[in-house]
Amino acid sequence: MLRTQASYALPLGLSSLVLKLQTDLPHYFVANAFGASAYAVFAVGVFNLPLVGLLRESVGSVLLPRVSRLEQEQDRREILLLVARVARKLALLYFPMYVFLLVAGREFIVLLFTSQYVQSWPIFAVYLTVIPIGVIVLDPITRAYAEQRFFLLKVRLVLFAAMTLVFVLGINRLGLLGTIAVVVAVQIAGTVAAATRLSQVMELRTADFAPFAVLARIGGAAVGAGVVAAAVRWAMPPAEPVVVLAACGLAYTTAYGLAIVALRVLDRDDYAVLRGLLDRRPLAARRAVLAEARNR
Repeated sequence: MLRTQASYALPLGLSSLVLKLQTDLPHYFVANAFGASAYAVFAVGVFNLPLVGLLRESVGSVLLPRVSRLEQEQDRREILLLVARVARKLALLYFPMYVFLLVAGREFIVLLFTSQYVQSWPIFAVYLTVIPIGVIVLDPITRAYAEQRFFLLKVRLVLFAAMTLVFVLGINRLGLLGTIAVVVAVQIAGTVAAATRLSQVMELRTADFAPFAVLARIGGAAVGAGVVAAAVRWAMPPAEPVVVLAACGLAYTTAYGLAIVALRVLDRDDYAVLRGLLDRRPLAARRAVLAEARNR
């Protein structure tokens, strides 16, 4: 039993370790190649938004046992639908967050870290690209399909080696923007490789990806609201970052809310949750209403 458990856990543990090294590697190269002041600018540009990681890790923890059970039942269709539902829910938050920060990210950086770090904004803008990719949660599926644990380790080792080689040979030519572009490209490559492999393992066809079509509507709503927020920002006179963020945030939230309703992105489950948030009745009564809505 120990041998069986170790053969399952060790490749996944090593894979997580390689991913951690892959995340930390750019910091060492930037600090060594460009000095302390440039590294401070880089570190601010790649700071992690707490809510993004928290939501993704929480979803992954809840998703893993469900996917494992479905894999034992060989219900691949339900696994795909489950991943699509999770992607839709994450996209409702991730997509607007990404677009809004592209519009008002400069003021966001200045508000959090003062104007001394305004040079971090271009780096932050490139690094934001990892947010929309995060709506596709693949780690629970990889863990459920135990035979794929070595594939994930191999992919991450190859990407880590490739990133290291690029930095060793040309980080001075890349500069800070080029460095963060390499980091983002490696993360995208890892996600695409895992998604391609799992699609082959699950024997998915093009028609099977129809449940993910809603992501395009959510993206359209986020971009449309971003245009409205950008227009508000452009029309505003020079103001303090907090004022710009408040005005753009109000415009964006209003436009995005109207867009997702108009595009029929929300389902009955979502409306039930919203009603529950606004309901002042006891928690048990609200859960009963939500359960009833799901059973319809």
